[in-house]
Amino acid sequence: MRKILSVLLGIFFISSVSCANAQTENVAFMHKAFEVKLPDNYCRVPAEHRLFRMHQRAYGKSVKLGFMAGKCDAVRDLIEGRSNYLKHFIAMEQIGIDRKFEKFGFGSWAYVTLITAFRPKTFTKLENRLKEKLEEYQTTITNINYAPVSKNNKSVLFEATGTINDAERSVNVHVYAFTKLAHSIPLGVHVYDEDLSESQLKASLSELADAISAI
Repeated sequence: MRKILSVLLGIFFISSVSCANAQTENVAFMHKAFEVKLPDNYCRVPAEHRLFRMHQRAYGKSVKLGFMAGKCDAVRDLIEGRSNYLKHFIAMEQIGIDRKFEKFGFGSWAYVTLITAFRPKTFTKLENRLKEKLEEYQTTITNINYAPVSKNNKSVLFEATGTINDAERSVNVHVYAFTKLAHSIPLGVHVYDEDLSESQLKASLSELADAISAI
């Protein structure tokens, strides 16, 4: 994995990457429209769907989920009830400060410093809070770990892992998450995976890099 990161992390700090077959997803935060580049044949998960609501619930009151999108066939199976999960998706969110969604007026360097300043020694309290939040979904998230893997004065890339447990299954998951200020609004884009193979994580990192290139 370190070899992958050494090759691809530079993607996040230049805007020269493009996807040969790409579409654009639009989302608005604080009356400002943003474009996110997605691979071809990606579709949004409806905001009223159980999976969308569960993830919004897990993110908490300081994160406003703008959209989730996955491969159209997988999203169609989800909506039509043939599946309860997405094994891979990309999402965009607005990040609040102390549950307040507003512009961050102290600049990118201060934002990066703030968002990377605190990392708990253990994630037991977080796992317990998530257990309470997701009780209605009969879901827990355990073995949580996350850390910044790259940053500059304007943005941060995080890597997170954990295990999602519910009545049907227990699955290890991986997330790459990117955050920065755009027009002074704290934004995040992340890619979720249940396939933890090196090839899939490499593809997801490239997908994330392409998604953020227009922000």
